[in-house]
Amino acid sequence: MTFTVQSPRTWRYVIFILAFYEPKFSPEVKTQVKERKQNPKKSTERGQKRIAACWHRDEVATRRSVYGMKRTNKSVKTDEQKRIEEERQFMLKASEERESHRGR
Repeated sequence: MTFTVQSPRTWRYVIFILAFYEPKFSPEVKTQVKERKQNPKKSTERGQKRIAACWHRDEVATRRSVYGMKRTNKSVKTDEQKRIEEERQFMLKASEERESHRGR
């Protein structure tokens, strides 16, 4: 009988077996685990991906900060400043017109 975590009914079987039959488990057996040799190309590729991910995060952060600065700079101009700028433009055009009519 194979017990998997997917079906909820298997836990009932496990509880039943543990409660009534009291199975005796053997002591732990220690084994040596062989270290797998890693392909050097895969390890360099993994490192390059990590570096690329870091650069990408940095670029995103700088883009967001620049965008935020643009938004704040645009929103700094108030209605008063806009009105002053319009008046300045109007006075500039008026002075240019006076200069052009002065020669007649």
